[in-house]
Amino acid sequence: MKKLTGIGLGPGDPEMVSLKALKALRQADVVYYPATCSESGSVKSFSLEILQQLEITTECRPLIIPMTDKNRDEIYRKAYQVIKESLEEGKEVVVVNE
Repeated sequence: MKKLTGIGLGPGDPEMVSLKALKALRQADVVYYPATCSESGSVKSFSLEILQQLEITTECRPLIIPMTDKNRDEIYRKAYQVIKESLEEGKEVVVVNE
């Protein structure tokens, strides 16, 4: 099993992401980022905007985390399972937050 790295994307300014974080993002096999779904079904994520500004070419996948307390335990269990599956596939995984 590969390793899981958690990275904080800082206060929202891509230029403030640490060099160590940038290196981990570039070396990962997959990067998971928090996102929400609008009523129309489109995915929105401030974290993804930061990743795009950093020109991260690593595969980036959303973890849908609604901004509500409803079903929070179930939502986090699903996110955990998704991340766990990538690790079991032998991928180097990074999870970002903002």
